Amino acid sequence: LFQQMTIPPSIIQKIAINNVIIKLKNSNIWNSLDLLQTYAQETEQAGQLNWKVPSLYTATAVNSPTWTLNQGYAGNGSTSYINTNWIPSTNGVNYLLNSACFFIYDRTSSSNANYIMGAANLTGSKFAILSPRIVNGNIVAYIHSDSNTQIATSSSQGLTCVNRSASNALQIYKNGVNIKNDTLDSSLGGVPTVKIYVGGYNYDDVLSAPRTDQISILGCGGSLNSTQQTDLYNAIQDY
Repeated sequence: LFQQMTIPPSIIQKIAINNVIIKLKNSNIWNSLDLLQTYAQETEQAGQLNWKVPSLYTATAVNSPTWTLNQGYAGNGSTSYINTNWIPSTNGVNYLLNSACFFIYDRTSSSNANYIMGAANLTGSKFAILSPRIVNGNIVAYIHSDSNTQIATSSSQGLTCVNRSASNALQIYKNGVNIKNDTLDSSLGGVPTVKIYVGGYNYDDVLSAPRTDQISILGCGGSLNSTQQTDLYNAIQDY
């Protein structure tokens, strides 16, 4: 990972990154991940790398989203976003139709009708989309279904994870705590075939419903259990 960084990170940063990876490995989370982009870095280029496989799926900043040292990216709510360059249907190894999760760490307190990340195809109802808080105060999530799951949250800030553990089972976690279990119709939907965007979602290769929240981390992988969700939050929070 460090070899892929154009400007070497400081010793303090190296230790912080190493500690997160060790914690994720000790919790059996690391092997479940396919994508981990940590935009909160000492340089913008370092923040675009995929920690899991640094030579693959480097993020692209489109139309100049604002990058802030050790904090992350924020879009402008209209045209700017992050393209992860990762397609769930073709690049997912652990991320599968009925065993999947995606998560973001949001540094902004906001409520609006738009979405902070995701990918979607109209044909086949292939949705993987997240809003950390809409105007009614709810998290809104889609995962491989055209129907959404909602649950009230006091803030968009923090770690929000959407998890699909079976063909008919979805969970939403907030800061490592399970706040919603829902039943899915396993006969509907599928895995998106377009790249995941951050700062809005990718709707058949078009940026849709963008918002301005500042995002520090995005990850995708296989389903994580409740203990792993807590461990994921603690590892990220310590970072």
